[in-house]
Amino acid sequence: MTEKCHELLEHVPADEIVKIAKQLVRIDSVNPPGNEEEVARLVASFLESEGIHTELQSVEPGRPNVLGILGSVEDKPELLLCAHTDTVPFGDINQWAVDPLGGELKDDRLWGRGATDDKGNLAAMIAALIGIRRAKIDLKNPVVLAAVCDEEVSHKGIHAFLTHDWARASMALVGEWSSAERIILGYRGALAIEVVVHGRGAHGSRPEYGINAIDNMVEKVLPCIKATPMVFETSELFAQSHPTFNVGVIEGGSKINMVPDYCRALVDIRVMPGQSAMGVFEQICDEVEALQEREDGLKVEVLLHGATDPFLTTKDSLLVRQLAASVREVTQTEPSYFGKSSTCDGNIISREVGIPVVVYGPGNPSTHGPNEYVDVPDLIDAASVLFDFTKRVCS
Repeated sequence: MTEKCHELLEHVPADEIVKIAKQLVRIDSVNPPGNEEEVARLVASFLESEGIHTELQSVEPGRPNVLGILGSVEDKPELLLCAHTDTVPFGDINQWAVDPLGGELKDDRLWGRGATDDKGNLAAMIAALIGIRRAKIDLKNPVVLAAVCDEEVSHKGIHAFLTHDWARASMALVGEWSSAERIILGYRGALAIEVVVHGRGAHGSRPEYGINAIDNMVEKVLPCIKATPMVFETSELFAQSHPTFNVGVIEGGSKINMVPDYCRALVDIRVMPGQSAMGVFEQICDEVEALQEREDGLKVEVLLHGATDPFLTTKDSLLVRQLAASVREVTQTEPSYFGKSSTCDGNIISREVGIPVVVYGPGNPSTHGPNEYVDVPDLIDAASVLFDFTKRVCS
C-alpha cells in the first residue's frame, strides 16, 4: 500500500471504523417489518458529532432516512453516496454460529446480519465523510450521504429521498458489496408478475367435462411466457448474460378428485441492459393474449407486481475513472469490473435522476445467508477508497 492509502486512518483510526460498523450491526433493523429508526438516529449521531449538517427525512412512522451533507447546503451536490439501513431477516437461527446481532469480531472479521449488506458499506461511507471533516478538506462541490430505509422490500426510502433537493447530484455511488478492489458497473432489472389461469371445475374422474387450470398454466401459459422473444445486450460483466425466469410460487386446485378451476403463479423475470422492464411486461401480455386467441377456453390474467429497469455505466465515464484511480491508489492493484444479477437502489437512482451510477463497497457473498460477515481489512480499504474518491470528485 502507498503512503496515501493511510491518509484516512490519520483522521479516523481503523478501530474507530470497525466500532462504527459494529454498533450498526448490533441494532435490529430487519425488514420486514422495517424498524430502521434506531439505526438512522445512530447514523445521525455519528455525523452530527462531527459538525456535519444532518437531516432526518420521514418516510413512514418509525422509518426515516438520514441525510448528511459536506459542503454548501445551497449548492448542487457533485456526489451522492447512498447505502441502506435495513437488513433481511436472520433465517434459521440454528444455522448461525454467532449471534446475528452480536457484532462479534473473530478471525479479523466482523460477524452479524448486515455486516456485508449493508451496514459495513454504510460504516465505510460514514468514516470517509468524518475523515474529510476532520482533515478540514475544503470541498469545492458538496457530497451527500443518504442512508435510506426499505431497500430490501419496496425501495420506499430511495423514492422518498429522490424528492429531496440533495438528490440532484451529478453522479452517485451506491454502497453494496463488491470488495475494495472490484467495481460494479451495472445491475440487471427486475419484473415481478402474477399470472392467473381460470379453468372449469369437474369431477376428477371425468376431467373431459372440466378445464384444468393447472395443466393450462404448466403446459401452455408458462412456456408461452418463457418463450417471449426479447432483444437485449449481452455483456461479459454479468454471470447471467441473458434474461432469466423463475417461477417462485405456484398454487391452485382444492381437492385431489376435482378438476382445478384456478391456478396462480408468481414469476420473477430479470432483464438485461438494453431492455425496459415495462416493455418486457407489455411483450408478455401480447404473447399471452395471442395464446388465448389460439386456444379455445383459455382464460388468463397477467398482473404487474413491480418493474425495475437495469442500468450499466461505461468504464470510460468520469465516475468510474475517478473511482478506479482511487482503488489503484489505495490497494495498489488494478480494479476489476462486474455486473450483478439482482437489483438495488442504484437502479432507481439511474432511472429517476438520470445520472451515472456505480456500485462499490466492502463485503462478500455471505449476504442474506447465515453467518454473514465482512473482512476487516476489506472494510478499512474500502473506507479509504471512498475517502480518496470523494476528495477527487468534490475538490
